[in-house]
Amino acid sequence: MPSQKYEKVCCMSCHYRCELNPQPTIKVMNCIENQYCLWPDKNTYLRTGIQLSLINTHYNFVHAGFIFVDFSRYNIRLFTDSKWIEYLTKTGLRLILISDRLMQPLALYWKEKSQYIISVISTGDTQAEIEKKINFTFLGKRDARSHRNKLSDKEVTVLNLMLSEKSVKEIANLLLVTDKKIYAIRLSLQNKMGGRGRLNTIISG
Repeated sequence: MPSQKYEKVCCMSCHYRCELNPQPTIKVMNCIENQYCLWPDKNTYLRTGIQLSLINTHYNFVHAGFIFVDFSRYNIRLFTDSKWIEYLTKTGLRLILISDRLMQPLALYWKEKSQYIISVISTGDTQAEIEKKINFTFLGKRDARSHRNKLSDKEVTVLNLMLSEKSVKEIANLLLVTDKKIYAIRLSLQNKMGGRGRLNTIISG
């Protein structure tokens, strides 16, 4: 895929909304408050929900900030290679992924790959599950549970190429495998990400 230009990372802990990445301000460097961010910050309802339901109602025992990542299918093109993790972790903050159901297998894949991702909150989680994950996180602990439904390396590679509008034959040639192998990987992606129709919607969106 072409080089990705990422949105700025801005703190939402107060009305100043200081920029943390790529250019932290002097005010940020001298700030004593916990820094909380939503990235990409385009969903006003999600930002409000995070502030009211997570940040303002839980005590942060580690006194460290976090980036809540809007890991929804509308942002999938940001998340099929590791560059977004490299970009966000320049802030020094840990990541909490807020994932919709279709994106959860990809979110779990990245959680296994990066120690900077300390939790994945799914829209399918119950309120009790969300409370447990946030409390665990704000105690300074990482959710180390493994999950069977996460994507594999090959599936993420194929998904990335599909989003680049490569055909099955082109993908097979690039990966030096048969067309049949790519069809099998695509079927596995469909099974994990909500079925053929849902996967096609994600890719074409």
